Amino acid sequence: MEYIGYFCGGFSLAGGRDEAANALPAGWKEDQCSAGQREGYELYYLPDFVRFCLSHEPGEDMSMRRFSMPLDASVTVPAALARTSGDLSVKIPELRLYLFPFRLALFAIHVEMEDAGENDITAITALLRNLRRLDEPELKAFHEAAVRPVLRLWEAISAASRSGVPADTVRLVEDGNKFNVFQIVSAEPADGDERDKLLFELATVAPAGSYNAKSLDSPSEAYFRKLLDENSLSVYNNWKCLALSDTLTILCSECPEWLISNWKNDYFGLIYIWQLFRRNYLFRLTRRFRYERVNVASLERESVDFERNCSFHRISYNFLPEEFSACVARGLRIEKEKNELYHMIAQEESAGEKRADNRMNSLLFFMTCLTMASTIYDTCCLLQELLPYDTTIGSSVTGFRLVTSLMLTIVLAALLIYRTKVRKL
Repeated sequence: MEYIGYFCGGFSLAGGRDEAANALPAGWKEDQCSAGQREGYELYYLPDFVRFCLSHEPGEDMSMRRFSMPLDASVTVPAALARTSGDLSVKIPELRLYLFPFRLALFAIHVEMEDAGENDITAITALLRNLRRLDEPELKAFHEAAVRPVLRLWEAISAASRSGVPADTVRLVEDGNKFNVFQIVSAEPADGDERDKLLFELATVAPAGSYNAKSLDSPSEAYFRKLLDENSLSVYNNWKCLALSDTLTILCSECPEWLISNWKNDYFGLIYIWQLFRRNYLFRLTRRFRYERVNVASLERESVDFERNCSFHRISYNFLPEEFSACVARGLRIEKEKNELYHMIAQEESAGEKRADNRMNSLLFFMTCLTMASTIYDTCCLLQELLPYDTTIGSSVTGFRLVTSLMLTIVLAALLIYRTKVRKL
């Protein structure tokens, strides 16, 4: 089997996207896209999506900036650590970096393996995506080649590093304990059922043959079918895709090089990275809403800007990119996260507006009481001038008391009638 994988993480930036770009450590180079190339992409993708992913114009701050660092490194993972039959050679061609609006960065460690077995692939994927294991001495070569440059990047541009948080591999992913993995596996052709089992084991990074083992810790038939029915994409007979919350796996057979290149450059470099950015932004927004207790009105305004500038209900004129994008979104559960979060923000904003209205109503009621007291006093004084209480009632004190009591009774009766009618409505 031939393996191509991108191990993705992300974190918040200390400043804006352009400020982070200016602070990048040595070795990072921006990937520029010419006007002609963008016009070519606009034949297949909608202009707004192309501008977001590939356009970086002066003064344009609502687009993605792309960088890469060539490595051309090769490391060996010991068999004892990976629990495989032999030591495994892993190539690391490059690192990729994506700087987004709203102070968010994503990076990807590009890895490749040749002539690897299924168990080798799942063992290496499970090992290298686990952030807590990357500091182990047996992985020193991988750490120095791939993780150390990302840590230097994190120290240069992340918000956490500016707050004095110590650098370690766990900080490379803001939400969770492992990298998200986009992987392409080229294998020998297989029939439908065997292919689905292989795809399932690759996507869940389970040991080879674990589904057929039917042991107590093997996945159930119901779960297997549920994932394949809801989260897979199968359009042509030579490849099939399965999208989960932490992996996206394309299993292909006898696919041409141009198709694999298209998956790497467009389906990963444009669609998957964009959807992963959306998911990570929503995770961070949830954290700011639930735990950091950021002002809800500001979060709502920011979410409106995010939806206007960074979310697209369609991205392509063609059906296949649209199908793939929808499959990725289902796997990452973006719509579910977004709908629940926005509903909670709207509820909190509505409750805040209601509290503000109650405070205003209390103030207005207090002012009304003062106005009523002044009006009653003025009325008493006016009647005193027109009909002196000494002559009509016999005492000015009794007259003031009588008129005040009568007017208060009329006001309270009016309020009671109003409240009764409101409750009936």
